[in-house]
Amino acid sequence: MKLNRENFNKVKTADITTYKYTCNDIDFFLQIDEGESSDSRVISVFKGSISDREDVFVTTDSLEAWNKFEEYLTE
Repeated sequence: MKLNRENFNKVKTADITTYKYTCNDIDFFLQIDEGESSDSRVISVFKGSISDREDVFVTTDSLEAWNKFEEYLTE
């Protein structure tokens, strides 16, 4: 799937990197919390907003997270 660059945004704050993509007026997120060590990295994929998360999927595997992100976009 090819993403439209204008609809894609990346924000990094402290140990958290948030990728946001807007499609059909819906915001989709992939958020990486690096934690205190590389072993404690947690990746959340969800839609809605940062404060009101819908269909939250949590993993430690990057490929699995990006696959879920893509799955949400194709629904």
